[in-house]
Order: sequence, then structure tokens, then C-alpha cells
Amino acid sequence: MVDRRPQSGFAHFTLSYVLRYAGLSKEAAQECDLAFRLDPGNYQFRSCASVFFSTGHYDRAREFLKLDALDMGE
Repeated sequence: MVDRRPQSGFAHFTLSYVLRYAGLSKEAAQECDLAFRLDPGNYQFRSCASVFFSTGHYDRAREFLKLDALDMGE
């Protein structure tokens, strides 16, 4: 998916999801960051917060959690 659509934030987010469940937190975090840069404000990326939370990057996790507030119009 990333090979076909390298500029797709959702493609990178999907890869991060797979990497998270494979136990590759560092790589998952990199893909989450790239997804966010490509499509800032996409509330679907909010689950990336779990990667940053589990690795102790609480401020970055909070940034992804704020995407829920954007989705709710706050």
C-alpha cells in the first residue's frame, strides 16, 4: 500500500498499525509521524497515541489524542 501510494497518510497509518502489532514500536512511531505530516488533523490517526504512550513519549501521544477533539468540533 505504501509502495503504491507513498504520499498517502492513511497508507502510512495502516503500516504503523501492522508494525505496532508486530511489536515494532519505533518503526510504528515513525510511520505515525509520517502519516501525521502527510495528513495533519486526520482524526483516524488518533490510535497512534498508543504507540507514543507505550514508549513514554506522552507529549506526542497527547497530540494524537487531540485529534479526537478536532473530530468532535472542539
